[in-house]
Amino acid sequence: VENGLELNFTMFPIPASDVLNLRFMDADIVMNEIRIYDMTGKLMAIKSNLHHQTISIPVAGLASGMYILEMNTNDGQLRKQFTVE
Repeated sequence: VENGLELNFTMFPIPASDVLNLRFMDADIVMNEIRIYDMTGKLMAIKSNLHHQTISIPVAGLASGMYILEMNTNDGQLRKQFTVE
């Protein structure tokens, strides 16, 4: 159960090719750290000290495929899958 974070979250475009945009609609929720893992669990990217409600993550350097996005926010953690093409 995602403690309400998923209801306030949007991620686009899917599939992503250059940039993945992340946004929380609730202004009280801010992203502190983002990690991107490939499907084997290998850490591919990390962004920290963000403290923003909206973030654009460059994904052009990632190979085509499925990835897992893990976000640590001031209101908990959220994990989502996304595709890069």
